[in-house]
Amino acid sequence: MYAETYNAKSGISFIIEDCGYSDLRELFTYKAGGYNVPTVLRPVVVGYMSIVCRVRSGFFIGGVSPIKDIDKLTIPILFIHGENDTFTPSKMAKDMYDKKLGAKALYIAPGAEHAESLNVDMAKYYKVIYDFLDKEVKK
Repeated sequence: MYAETYNAKSGISFIIEDCGYSDLRELFTYKAGGYNVPTVLRPVVVGYMSIVCRVRSGFFIGGVSPIKDIDKLTIPILFIHGENDTFTPSKMAKDMYDKKLGAKALYIAPGAEHAESLNVDMAKYYKVIYDFLDKEVKK
């Protein structure tokens, strides 16, 4: 979301996004399932959490949704995510990639869990980054 304030004219040439989420409400609803919160009660729990966030930190959960602004970014973005990420589902990276217009790339690291893409295959991780920079940034 913060990246939306930056575009090519700001001096930022690209973004590498690793294991990010597309929508905080969706993420919290997903995470509630890991705590055995019944599906029907998850919106209630997330709604309560949103009120707590507003009181303590000044924002509602529904207002934190990078996917809503991703199509406004004009700079290239490389999305990286672990295939076996159970903290933030890799579907969120795929959704962001699908909505992003213009230069972009997606790498779903086979077998990687959350923030482990580098550790699972360091050579492949760096190759994906360098290939992205060569293709999308050095134009």
